[in-house]
Amino acid sequence: MPRYLWQHFLKDNKILSRIVGAIQTMRTEHQWSLIEIWPWKWALTKRIYEISPDFFCLEKDITMQPHLLAFLDPEHIIRWDVLERDYADFDKTSHMVAGNLPYYITSPIFRKFFVDNNYTYWGVFLIQKEVAEKIRHDAHKKSYLWRLVNNHYTVEYLFIVKPKCFNPPPKVDSAVVKFTRKEKWEIEDTTDLLLFLDQVSSMKRKTLWAIQKKLAKKNRIISVPEDLAGKRLEELWREDMLNILS
Repeated sequence: MPRYLWQHFLKDNKILSRIVGAIQTMRTEHQWSLIEIWPWKWALTKRIYEISPDFFCLEKDITMQPHLLAFLDPEHIIRWDVLERDYADFDKTSHMVAGNLPYYITSPIFRKFFVDNNYTYWGVFLIQKEVAEKIRHDAHKKSYLWRLVNNHYTVEYLFIVKPKCFNPPPKVDSAVVKFTRKEKWEIEDTTDLLLFLDQVSSMKRKTLWAIQKKLAKKNRIISVPEDLAGKRLEELWREDMLNILS
């Protein structure tokens, strides 16, 4: 599918300035490399590439490179498919990530950069408002994606971006979020966390007692403390998860 059929170009200069401000603040406090994902239409790229001497944009489409080369040196452009390429192929240095993400790739990108590696320390993203509200650190209901990213990071909801700020305008509101890496992860070994979430995420409306019984019929055993049996997955707090995974 041609990119212009699903990508929305952020045209509002005030919003762009606010995003750049958030990125600039983090770069001032922490001198790490800066990576931009999907630099489509280059509105954000043109404003942030000078923030860090170690700036890179990840772009798999070779037809985009002539446009990027109009203001970037070749070494700042990396042909890299963020959805398919193994993150281990990328340079293992501490960095921060930014981007205006297409809605349909938000979750896999967050998992790749903020769950499956140890090198991303900060992030600023423009994403769908509905997703932003689900993953913000103070969200009332805890979704699958919330548990993955908030185990490693504090996700802050910065501000809303209305459809009129884009060309063409999307049908929904967007929002800007900031990821800040936690000094200590809530659950250090995420293997058990991922296994548990993969087992139960499709049954999020059921109580843990009902989930435990259903999984037992398939010889997939989870141990639910009695005081949590009546809760649903979205209601579990950090301490509850630790009790289940211990």
